[in-house]
Amino acid sequence: MSPIRALLAAFATVVILAMNPAAHAQAPAMPMGAGAMPQVQLSEQSAKNAIDAYLALKKMFGGDKMAAITGPGSAIAGVAASRSFQATIRSYGFRNASEWQRILTSFIMTHSLVRDGKIAEFDRNIAAMQNNPNVPKNVLEMMKSMRPSANNIKVMKAVAADPAYAAKIAQARK
Repeated sequence: MSPIRALLAAFATVVILAMNPAAHAQAPAMPMGAGAMPQVQLSEQSAKNAIDAYLALKKMFGGDKMAAITGPGSAIAGVAASRSFQATIRSYGFRNASEWQRILTSFIMTHSLVRDGKIAEFDRNIAAMQNNPNVPKNVLEMMKSMRPSANNIKVMKAVAADPAYAAKIAQARK
């Protein structure tokens, strides 16, 4: 699994626990990409806040603590962690974990696609899907919604060009 997919899987697990700690025991296995999330419009401040919140949560729940929250038998640990998780998210200006996750996911996906030079490939895949009558319209629309906007590319480049945030992005990727 790539580091980006692993990071997104970890976010999803933490967010599910934060919103409903008992969900860990009930959640069905999801195929890769089933939790695909449409891009949301970023601002430099929302992207920076999302990164800062992630690093704070990583510090708070990282390593062994994160395993205790997301591992087997984690419902009890998740209840206690949920309060501090939500408080941390709110302290960075997000209404809830879902808002934070959407912004962070949009930033990460944009960063990854631009860094790896995959925007053109993404566009070619969408074009191929548009020309394929066997691709369901809802799948095509989902793919289009995941394509980073010009605004998100501009915001990501500005945030990544800030030396302090370039270091934070590198730290988050570890």
